[in-house]
Amino acid sequence: MAAPTAYCRGVSSSNPHDTLFKLTFERPENAAGELRAVLPAALAARIDFSTLELVPGTFVDETLTERHSDLLFKARIGEREALLYVLLEHQSTVDPLMPYRLLAYVVRIWRRWLVGNEGARRLPAVVPLVLYNGGSRWTASTELLDLIDLEPDVLASVSAHLPSLRFLIDDLSQQPPDAVWTRPASELARVVLFSLQHGRDRPDLVEQLAAHVEELRAALQAAGGRQVMIAVMRYIVLVNEHADLEAMREALVPEVSEMEEVLMTTGQQLIQEGVQKGLAQGLAQGLEQGLEQGLEQGLEQGLEQGLEQGLERGRRELLLRQLRVRFGDLPADVVARVGTATILELDQWAERILTAATLEAILDEE
Repeated sequence: MAAPTAYCRGVSSSNPHDTLFKLTFERPENAAGELRAVLPAALAARIDFSTLELVPGTFVDETLTERHSDLLFKARIGEREALLYVLLEHQSTVDPLMPYRLLAYVVRIWRRWLVGNEGARRLPAVVPLVLYNGGSRWTASTELLDLIDLEPDVLASVSAHLPSLRFLIDDLSQQPPDAVWTRPASELARVVLFSLQHGRDRPDLVEQLAAHVEELRAALQAAGGRQVMIAVMRYIVLVNEHADLEAMREALVPEVSEMEEVLMTTGQQLIQEGVQKGLAQGLAQGLEQGLEQGLEQGLEQGLEQGLEQGLERGRRELLLRQLRVRFGDLPADVVARVGTATILELDQWAERILTAATLEAILDEE
């Protein structure tokens, strides 16, 4: 008899939630801790986590990839193989149709499994789990039958003939503030779960991370740990308005010196993303201008102008990010001055960043 299989869901690669989730939990050693913490104890006790293996593929609807992402695992449960499916839901708005969506995903999983197991007469168990890190508690039902629009007495009479599914949910918004640190998970997974739980709204998030020195060191030393920690720092900068790279450096590097390299790489990535965004916006604007003119010459000129504007915008964004990495939040007049500077001034200021000790020394005219 074919064995059951396990699937795990997360967020899309186009946002920091997805990147952090997948980098962390695509590794079975990190996923195992999350599954042990959330699955029913009797089920977790029967799973041979040494056989836990990531199954490639995704089952999320394309229209939902900005709020959901998934990972699929298979593992032995007793004498059979089962599928464990984990979904990351990271929007603050609860999805009331989640049971229906999970049913659709489970059916897709079975359909694909049958393609590779032609002639099978039974299906593998698929256990769906939702990892939720929204801004408020999960309030929607986890039971598919609750979505069926029938009077309660009628529903009770036909429930045996309707599809039934109840998913497990790990609602991080309802966990005590420091509960994840005691989970039976890897140190890397605990750092990530804590960041997902408090990333948006905890002003002292970075200081709290700095208080867990041993976990941070162990996370950096884990397989893929440096890459995941860069994603953690990038995630915090992007979603937490209280965090910036300079404050993170002041809080973390004195406790864990290896974080210096992590933060430098994080800053470089954010700078490069700013340059690419500026180029894309400039090219799009140039293309639009060229199309409006409706002439080949106009299109060519528009694209050239857009490329030039994109490069200029990228240089301004690059300089602002470099200044923020070194000096933290910038005064409004400095941001405005960079926004109206000439290309020559931008080049001069970029060169001075390497040697100048203060913000004023960079921007002062010679």
